[in-house]
Amino acid sequence: MDILSHALWGATIVREKELLPLVIGVSIFPDVGSLPQVFEVLGSYYKDHQSGIRRNFRELLADWKKIQPSEFALNFYHFFHSFIVWLEITILLFLVAKDLLVVSLIYLVHLIIDIPSHKEAKPLFPFSNFHIKGIYFLDNKWVFLINIFLLVIVNTAIILLF
Repeated sequence: MDILSHALWGATIVREKELLPLVIGVSIFPDVGSLPQVFEVLGSYYKDHQSGIRRNFRELLADWKKIQPSEFALNFYHFFHSFIVWLEITILLFLVAKDLLVVSLIYLVHLIIDIPSHKEAKPLFPFSNFHIKGIYFLDNKWVFLINIFLLVIVNTAIILLF
């Protein structure tokens, strides 16, 4: 799912205003794993630009789907989207900051949302190559529309019931 949706789900689940910056940060934190791929795509774009090939932003987004990320970029992404890393963070929070343990839930929600909305999830990485094929949210507008619909329904229900 997209970064904004992750932040909105985090804010939907943990509604404490004083925790909002932390909740949003943790909501999008697993997507730090995408940074090497972002740099690879931008590097390709820069090389083309240096050699005289000019493309607009829409073409850059199309390239995002075409450029095969390096093994390092994929491993980096899978590392941050692993239940193993989530468990390690949860144990660390339990040991040093039990009052912030709720943010572990936000990280878990991010992972659960990404499993069906990404091309391939490896929830047990690096200990297993087990993977789950999902419906990539950038290739299917229905994934995004269903996400927005669910955000509206859940937030409306919370407002009306509480």
